[in-house]
Amino acid sequence: MNMDRPLLSFDELLFILGGLYGENEFDSRTAARDLQNILIPLRKDPRLVKRLQPKIVSNDLRRLYMMGFLRRRRVKRECRTKSGKKGYKGYKYMYRINRQGWDYIEYLLKGTLKKDSGFILTKEDVEAAMIAALKASALRSLEERNIHTMRVLMDLVNRQLNEKFKGNGYRRFPLKRILFEKEINWLAVISRLQMMGESEQKMDKF
Repeated sequence: MNMDRPLLSFDELLFILGGLYGENEFDSRTAARDLQNILIPLRKDPRLVKRLQPKIVSNDLRRLYMMGFLRRRRVKRECRTKSGKKGYKGYKYMYRINRQGWDYIEYLLKGTLKKDSGFILTKEDVEAAMIAALKASALRSLEERNIHTMRVLMDLVNRQLNEKFKGNGYRRFPLKRILFEKEINWLAVISRLQMMGESEQKMDKF
């Protein structure tokens, strides 16, 4: 285990947030919960339990905001009174990935997919590649008989697809979703093969 490598680097976090939420908003508690559900069973590193606490994830999101990759707005924090009624106490920040953040994710994907410097990824390519990465991880979890993690990841895949194609036009003309899912499946296979190749390279070092 490389102790110098951070448990979760800022670029990994930004990439995962893009796959989880797309164009939607998220807060630190929601992000912490979803990161725990994905990364703890996937990486099997007990240090992640402490690393992914809401307070630390909140600091991560603030850092990404200061780096210019996120935008945020302050909203009142909902809570329940002792009588059970809904009220407000304090505030929280709702984050969303901005244009600079998506540009950086595109840069990361160019390296991951080994595209040549003349290839330009569209926004749909970025979305497909991120969903495909989740699906490839789900396939790996299934192969490892980690059924809970596989179901969590596939739930995220389906949630992203349903969110992207929820408009009436998409429901009336489903061909675009069919083609998009075919691209995801193709990219997921490539991503899974890359994972297997990287795993074999690590084994060769021992």
